[in-house]
Amino acid sequence: MSASGSSKKQCVTCSKGAGIFTCDGCQQAFCTKHVSEHRQELNGQLDNIMQDCDLLQQELLEPSSKKNPVLKKIDKWEKNSIAKIQAAAETARTALKELLEQSKERASKVFLNIAENLRSSHEADDFSEIDLDIWKKKLKELQAEIESPSSAMLIQNKRTPIYLMKLEVNDASKAQQEENKGSRFAKRSNDTHLQEQFLEKLGAAVIPTDGYFATHGDTKSDGALFGQPI
Repeated sequence: MSASGSSKKQCVTCSKGAGIFTCDGCQQAFCTKHVSEHRQELNGQLDNIMQDCDLLQQELLEPSSKKNPVLKKIDKWEKNSIAKIQAAAETARTALKELLEQSKERASKVFLNIAENLRSSHEADDFSEIDLDIWKKKLKELQAEIESPSSAMLIQNKRTPIYLMKLEVNDASKAQQEENKGSRFAKRSNDTHLQEQFLEKLGAAVIPTDGYFATHGDTKSDGALFGQPI
């Protein structure tokens, strides 16, 4: 803050004509009493900014994806999708259990008929290979129907799909990545070109990765050093 000239200004706080100090930041005049209060207010604002800075530093130390809004959307989509799948699976299981019970009831009636025929044929000793084949076939079909009823089918309801999700990088970020790749490729190409020039002129020259100097690779040479920034 600086003292004002000969013309007095009113203090912005008390409106008295003793505003002898002008704040360089807000360009407002303050009297001797209130200039200290204004400075304390600025110190308080600085403290708040420093607290925000500390909070931001703490967030930088934490995993970067902890509070990311996109991550929250992904988690929500996953939770909703799993809930829909579980609900559909439970509905299908319940329907299948009911179908299996109904199939068992029908199979029980068929089984009693087969068992009665087996018992009576055995007692009367009245059966042949043809009868045995028929009974074996019926028992096999009955076993398959009990385990997996032929009327049970799983179908996909395409009217209520669960869409998949993927993360894409926007065009600006892609362009920046491609530019960085291009810069690195140009640097490598330039180094290769310089290496070829030294090989043509001097033989086994070696260019380090920084590209600022070249040394002769022949240990019998004088070890000349050529410097040229790229």
